[in-house]
Amino acid sequence: MRLLLLIAIALAPLLAQAAGQGFEFDHLEGGRIRLQENGKDYFIFQVEAKSLEGKYARANYLHPLLDPDGVIVTEDFPKDHRHHRGIFWSWHQLLLKGKSVSDPWKCQDIEWSKPSNISNQADSQTARLEVTRDWLVPAPDKPGSQLAVMRVKAVIVALPTRKGLRRLDFTLSFRALQKGLTLGGSDDAKGYGGFSPRVRLSDDVEVTGRSGPVTPKKTAVEGRRWINGTRTLDGKQRSVTILVHPSHPGFPLKWILRAKRSMQNPQWPGREPIAISTTQETILRYRLLLHNNLLKPEDIQSEWKNYTGE
Repeated sequence: MRLLLLIAIALAPLLAQAAGQGFEFDHLEGGRIRLQENGKDYFIFQVEAKSLEGKYARANYLHPLLDPDGVIVTEDFPKDHRHHRGIFWSWHQLLLKGKSVSDPWKCQDIEWSKPSNISNQADSQTARLEVTRDWLVPAPDKPGSQLAVMRVKAVIVALPTRKGLRRLDFTLSFRALQKGLTLGGSDDAKGYGGFSPRVRLSDDVEVTGRSGPVTPKKTAVEGRRWINGTRTLDGKQRSVTILVHPSHPGFPLKWILRAKRSMQNPQWPGREPIAISTTQETILRYRLLLHNNLLKPEDIQSEWKNYTGE
C-alpha cells in the first residue's frame, strides 16, 4: 500500500497535465513561447524580433498577458507610444565609454542575439521560463558590424492561479560584455526607464500604495514597496499590482505612474547612468499580481511580505 501511495504521488503532476490541469509551454509561429494554465492562455513571450511595418522592432517581452478571467491586460504597438511593448525592461541611455550607442527604449540601434540559453519547465505547481541573450549595437569603430555589449538573463516564474489571483515573478540579470558600459533612464526630469508594464488603462484609473491613494505626476513620486492600479475593463474592475523586491539596487525606488496612455515604471536607475559590471551581475526582481480588485492594501502588504520573506 505504501508503494502504491508513493507511485500515486509521483505521477500526480503528470496525470494533472495530461488532464489539462496545471501549466504547459508550447512554441508558436513567429518565435513565440506560450504558457497555458489548465488549458487556457496565460502569457506569450516574444523571442524573435517583431516590428510594425519594419519599424519599432522589439523582442524579449511578454504580450499578451492575461488576467484570471482570460482578459488581455497588456498592449503592444499602442498608437500613442508605438515603441511600448507589453511587459518590458528597457532604457533610453545605453552608453559605451560615455558615448551613446543605442536607445533601446525607442527600439533604436538595438538587436538581440540568438539566445545562448532558453529553457522552460512546467508542471501542476509552477512554470519557469529562462532566456539568456546579448544586446547588440552598431560597433562604434566598425561600420556595418555589431558589438555585443550586455548579456541579459530573464527568468519568469508563474505560480498557480488561486482564488482569482495570479502571481508572476521576474528576475532580470545584467552583465556588461564591454568595459565602460553605463545604463540610464530618460535624460530629463522624469528619468523613466527599467521594468515597465504597458497595461491597458481606462478613464477611471485609481492608483494606491501602502499609505493610500497615489496621484500620478509627470515626474517620479516617492518610493514605495508596491503600487496597485485598478481600472474598469470589459465591464469589470481589474487590478495590476507591481511589487519590488527589497534586494533591488537603490530600494526603495521612485515610480513613474500614469493614469492614461503610458506604462507604469518603478524607476531605476533614473536620469544619471550607472556602470554595469563585467564581473558581477546586476539583479532586478519584481512580482506582478493580477486580480479583479480583490486585494485591499493590507492584503497586498501581506503579499509583499510573502514575496520578500520579511
